[in-house]
Amino acid sequence: MHDKSNTESRSVTPPWQASGPAIDYTSDDFARVYEMTGNRVTAPIAMEALRQIGPVQLGLRALDIGAGAGALSVPAAHQGLFVHAVDVAPGMVKLLSERLRPFPFSIAEVMNGENLQIADESFDLAFSIMGISLFNDWRKGLLEMSRVLRPGGKAGIATWKSPPGGGPFLVMARALREVFPE
Repeated sequence: MHDKSNTESRSVTPPWQASGPAIDYTSDDFARVYEMTGNRVTAPIAMEALRQIGPVQLGLRALDIGAGAGALSVPAAHQGLFVHAVDVAPGMVKLLSERLRPFPFSIAEVMNGENLQIADESFDLAFSIMGISLFNDWRKGLLEMSRVLRPGGKAGIATWKSPPGGGPFLVMARALREVFPE
């Protein structure tokens, strides 16, 4: 029998508000965990974005902004696109570089999507699958995406209806803002 008089009233703290050991969200370890968890959410969305773009010609240049662990970049490279994936997290870029190694014309690079160090009109396609919603200034990210697209280029954007999203993205958005406050 349970004695209710000894039961303390406790509130449950959501994981994104709980204090605990510091996690390096830019690390190799986090990137591997994200690949196993976050990609489950982003991969179907990325595949739909690629499908929506329509048939692609071998060798078109595609930019993946906020590429994470490569839910879009790797399938795009498999389709014959030359992928340039960018992300602010070095661990993600290192993991994605390994995944893109079989594709000699595809690369991953540490870069801020709000300030792309890429020449104007460099890409036929540009994507951001749940990346731009994590930016401090999503408008700036969209302007950068537009700037690097060639005339007639196509963009694919997927975002949450209400930032910062759901599931693991609530935790990730808070973590990224703590690690990269600027």
